[in-house]
This record gives sequence, structure tokens and C-alpha cells, in this order.
Amino acid sequence: MDEVVKAKIKKSVENKDVKSLISFLTDKNMDARRTAAEALGNLKDERAVEPLIQALKDTKDYPVVKLPLQVPALPIDARIEAALALGKIGGNRAFAALQEIKDKHTVKGYYRGLLFGEAIEKALSDLNASGPNEEKAKIKDSSKKWWHFWK
Repeated sequence: MDEVVKAKIKKSVENKDVKSLISFLTDKNMDARRTAAEALGNLKDERAVEPLIQALKDTKDYPVVKLPLQVPALPIDARIEAALALGKIGGNRAFAALQEIKDKHTVKGYYRGLLFGEAIEKALSDLNASGPNEEKAKIKDSSKKWWHFWK
């Protein structure tokens, strides 16, 4: 990733500029896509869910070369980071997308010591650890409000 792109991403992170970070999810540079996905996961902004789902499904083989081997790189790094980000953000839509990918993924490759399938499992585990309980609490709270209304 060149220094200009790196500086733009850094500024977007510092300013919590979700829209700008989302725009990097389709950058030709895999490191820019990966870094943006990671940052969006850390921000936990729900506006990033749909773009991260698209990044998760991105199978284009961008013309990226990883040094020092000088071999074309697969977009697996960015896809794994998108999965992990969805696990951090949570929500029903993120869960459904991760489950769909889990059920039919055939991707080979790893990043940060995780195979793609393992990254999906980790993200789903993160969602199960926080998501369902939060959703149950919201439903419970809303039912209390409804009950008090009818009393």
C-alpha cells in the first residue's frame, strides 16, 4: 500500500469517517481493503455491515503482487478481515451473511493464522457471544414497555 493511501486511511480512522473507510473496501490494493475492513470492525458502525458483506463475497483476483515473492495475491486477506469485522459489529444481517458463506464456502487460504472457514467460525462465535443476548434483552425491554402500556 502506498504512503498516500496509508495516510488517507489513517486520517479516516482518526476521524471515524465510516464513509471514507467503506470506499476503501473496493480499492485495488488488498492491503487497503484489509486495513479498511479491520478499522470498520473496530468502529462497530452498523453502516458498514452491507459493504463488509460485499467485501466478504468479493472473489475478484485483483492484480496485486505481494513482496518479496512477487506472486499474485488472492483477496483472502481482505475477506477474512471483513468476516472478523462483521463478527465485531454484529446484528442479524451480519449473522445471516456469515452463515450463508459458511454453508457454501470453498475458499482456500489463510491470513493471521486463520483459514477462511475458521475466520467465519470465529466471527459467528463472536456474534453468538454478544448478539443473541443483546437481541433478547431488546425484545424483553420492548415487551415490558408494551405490557405497561396495556396496564
